Amino acid sequence: MKKLVSSPQLWGAAAIASLALHGWWAWSTHDGAPATRCGATWVVFAGVIIARPIIRMGYRAWYQSSKIMDGGHFVPTTDEIEENRQDAVDARCIQLFGPLLAVSGTILWAYGDLAANAVIKRLCSFSG
Repeated sequence: MKKLVSSPQLWGAAAIASLALHGWWAWSTHDGAPATRCGATWVVFAGVIIARPIIRMGYRAWYQSSKIMDGGHFVPTTDEIEENRQDAVDARCIQLFGPLLAVSGTILWAYGDLAANAVIKRLCSFSG
């Protein structure tokens, strides 16, 4: 379960699904307010992505690993190779994906209803 919850691909797919669901909701009600709710969910998803190392290892293990300075072996073991890979994914989640989703979610949360209402109004003028 921890592996699934700590998957950045899962949260990226959840963000896209949330956008589709809230876009459909806004279109079906002809109200842009659901777009702001999508932004709020993106901010929550971003928090989970940023917390990936703690979710993956648990707080105590994460804290202990941050205190260890290990040069490793001359020939890396498979455990060291996997740990380096996971550290690289953690770094991308903390430094890139999480903040990007948080900023995008905040902007969507603040201005999503205005943009959605403008799009709905424009599309409705074409259809009728």
